[in-house]
Amino acid sequence: TFDRPVALEPDIAFWRNVFASIDSNQAYLHDSRHLQVVYETVEIPAGSSGRARRQIADQRRDHYRKTLNALAVVSPAKRTPEQKRIAAFWPEDVDATEFTAAAKRIRFQQGLADRFREGLQRSGAWQPYIKAQLKEQGVPLGLASLPHVESSFNPEARSHVGAAGLWQFTRATGRRFMTIDHVVDERRDPFRSSQSAAQLLAYNYSILESWPLAITAYNHGVGGMRRAVKKLGTDDIAAINRRYKGRSFGFASRNFYVAFLAANEVERNAQKYFGEVPRNAPEQPNYLTLQRYVPVREIAAAAGVSLADLKASNPALLPSVWEGTKHVPRQYRVRLPASVTTAPAAIVANIP
Repeated sequence: TFDRPVALEPDIAFWRNVFASIDSNQAYLHDSRHLQVVYETVEIPAGSSGRARRQIADQRRDHYRKTLNALAVVSPAKRTPEQKRIAAFWPEDVDATEFTAAAKRIRFQQGLADRFREGLQRSGAWQPYIKAQLKEQGVPLGLASLPHVESSFNPEARSHVGAAGLWQFTRATGRRFMTIDHVVDERRDPFRSSQSAAQLLAYNYSILESWPLAITAYNHGVGGMRRAVKKLGTDDIAAINRRYKGRSFGFASRNFYVAFLAANEVERNAQKYFGEVPRNAPEQPNYLTLQRYVPVREIAAAAGVSLADLKASNPALLPSVWEGTKHVPRQYRVRLPASVTTAPAAIVANIP
């Protein structure tokens, strides 16, 4: 189902190492187009702030930028040992133009092995439900690994462009499948967003008729992938990865499919990479649907649970609800904590 073109194996290997071999206190300095070119594994002091990490990245990037630009003008006979080391990453017949271009493509990729392991543990709570949703939509079950790429199975994850939740939906895409307003943001709910992700992936495949393209479209959009196919005259993911130069087809979009393949491989061989990882017990959603607008405190009192426990089970309800300035919307499905054994009808009867 998931094609693995030989041409993309170096890229898959790169992401496999990011997910399983180096942790967040390490990073690769690498070429953004040729992922097999990793100049250095940078060690980052534990506890470093974001600013300190950026400074380390800038300093090492500057070193390689200067060295690559020097390689473009220095004859092979006059190269320093460091210049020779860096030149060895490239074919012997590489010309000055390629060195100059490479100087602009230096990228800093932080390791994710520790976060991937944490994600494996968290995934136990939701993957049975995710796989059921994927199966219902006719989507390959292997796509249950996709949240490793998007959020490390962290439902509280947010990106710098405003994507949120386990599946990192943007507001615009999320509104096609979920309620997102000033009271509810269902992107934050692992169950609701998983149902929506299965629907989106099924829709992408119905248009593109290729899982590599449908998966890439999860990041780049169906329209973007159709333009890529039309521009190159092929639906071959390796050709698109290597040759397509769409305006918004940047590093993230180009690497989305290979990162997914790597995450799927690492998850299937988790014991090999991480040893025995205990998984969280599957959560069994138990819902209560209300026909009226109700204060959340009244629901907690009627169910006999603390407000904190009810909040933990309903991350889609925004602060205005928990602060009491807004009620739980009519027809909203409130998820009850596992500790609640009272029947939903009895809970409704207890609400004034």
